[in-house]
Amino acid sequence: MPEMMLFHIGPYLIGLDLADVRNVYRVGDEAVSSCGTDGNGVCRVGDREMPVYDVSALLDVPPAGPNPAYRKVVALSVHDRRLALRVDQVDRVIDVDEQQIVPTPPVFRGKSLVWFPRILHHDGALVPILDPAGMAGIAPPPEPGPLDEWLSGVLREETVAAAAQRAVRRVLPDALNRSFQRLQEELFRPKPEER
Repeated sequence: MPEMMLFHIGPYLIGLDLADVRNVYRVGDEAVSSCGTDGNGVCRVGDREMPVYDVSALLDVPPAGPNPAYRKVVALSVHDRRLALRVDQVDRVIDVDEQQIVPTPPVFRGKSLVWFPRILHHDGALVPILDPAGMAGIAPPPEPGPLDEWLSGVLREETVAAAAQRAVRRVLPDALNRSFQRLQEELFRPKPEER
């Protein structure tokens, strides 16, 4: 059963896969430095610098609390890359059933679909689930398909360029000879009045 961390951005509740979360800090904690209280940039969390994304600023939603110093920094590890999110408030961690999670309808496009590809049905509400990799533009490693496996086999045996060159060497002379023969036939064909 997957676990989700729920957090607030302004009045909105948003979900995040707990598996991506490494730690949660208050912005003023000693372990978190150079994050400031608003905007995006680079943040030092412990002994590592990482990009920090202010979710309120990115979504153009005013922060929930009057004092931005009480906001949280959520350190994440996504596809072996570290990043941090600045959020208004961490609400809680919940266990969810996979059946409570559905894909975001395709009526949403662009950033909405990339940043929030799934929706959680929780306590009678729809909670968008943030995909930090989509938000940060970190592409997951592609899953190989049958065509990829076939192409990898072909590429191991020979390069595509070598195969193309061999094919051109075989086909081009025949095609040129046929074209040249047609051209000769047209040029040297007797005209109807010469017969």
